[in-house]
Amino acid sequence: YGRLAIAVVPSDKTTSALADLPVEALRLPSPIIEGLAMLGVSRIGPLADIPRAPLALRFGPDISRRLDQAFGRIGEAIVPVRPVDPVEVSRNFAEPIGAAETIAKYIGKLVPLLCQGLDERGQGVRRLDLLLHRVDSRTEAIRVATAMPV
Repeated sequence: YGRLAIAVVPSDKTTSALADLPVEALRLPSPIIEGLAMLGVSRIGPLADIPRAPLALRFGPDISRRLDQAFGRIGEAIVPVRPVDPVEVSRNFAEPIGAAETIAKYIGKLVPLLCQGLDERGQGVRRLDLLLHRVDSRTEAIRVATAMPV
């Protein structure tokens, strides 16, 4: 909403920095934005100058809460985006295998299972990791990446 994507503002300049931003920057529900527009209030500065009690009576507590969050008077909880558990398929062997043909054969058997798991979730892939655990406790990794989800 501002001229810059990110702006660092001294705490004593917060009010003036936010004054010219549209009320949409407060992330208020659409009915409140529309109600403020009917009152002729389109910027945060004029909105902040209106006494809080009449605003709360007409629109509820959202405006006061969002203004207080914007001005740094109260905190706002951030809900983290948790990564989705990856789709994994595996095959264990009783004896070590080393022939490339055997490895390729079992990769060929695992790929349809992987595709099924992705399909059940409605997902595609951008990166695939093949992890081969060796008998000497080392892990060999092969990564395949795509430009677009497949």
